[in-house]
Amino acid sequence: MNGLILAAVMMSIPDGSLLFVENGNEIVMAETESTLSHVAIIINEKGKPYVYEANPPRARRILLSDYIKSIKQENKRYHKDIRLWVRPPIREFSPRAVLKMKKYLESQMGRRYGLLSYLIDMPTKRLHCGELTTYALEYVGVHIHGSPHKQTPISISDSVNKFYGDFEEITLSMH
Repeated sequence: MNGLILAAVMMSIPDGSLLFVENGNEIVMAETESTLSHVAIIINEKGKPYVYEANPPRARRILLSDYIKSIKQENKRYHKDIRLWVRPPIREFSPRAVLKMKKYLESQMGRRYGLLSYLIDMPTKRLHCGELTTYALEYVGVHIHGSPHKQTPISISDSVNKFYGDFEEITLSMH
């Protein structure tokens, strides 16, 4: 399924797929020298894809359709060109692996967002998107080189090539 993911297909996004935001946070893009500014994980629940992310002010779970609406609104409000990309796993995770990943992600919901762990390369009470994603992937055997606290969207993308497929864009038509 190279190319665009249409709304009708969104329900078939495999569990554990990575969601990347392009052109979102300018500070992250400057620090990482990449247009990828955010990373999250998609888990399906009762046939609907949910985004698990660490984003200010707290880690949260949100329906992918609501997430897409919020990105559309941000693009319109701030005249931005934020784009969403999914990288599905090459081989689907087993139900047991998905449960482990989801259990970890659920345990982090509501945890405060913060970048201090990235800056000092040590765990803190707060966490950022790369850290949440890295720990969730570690729970299911996808190892990312380096400290979870120093992971960024681009470093994660570069590290998961043998586990994850190509980038597929989620359309964000302005209508």
